[in-house]
Amino acid sequence: MAWIHQIAAGILEVARSCLGLRDKAVGRLHAPRPGVMVVMVIGSVSLLSVSMRTLPLGTAYPI
Repeated sequence: MAWIHQIAAGILEVARSCLGLRDKAVGRLHAPRPGVMVVMVIGSVSLLSVSMRTLPLGTAYPI
């Protein structure tokens, strides 16, 4: 189950990064996007912390 949380956290990080690059390319922030990015960061960190209950830090964080 920890690996599922780890993969989901990684997907959220990639999505957040792509969303940030897209906003930077457009040159402006749209109203709902900063809120979505905050939710993605909170979700990613939460899932990472849940997966680190089982996986060691050296394995969980780099992935």
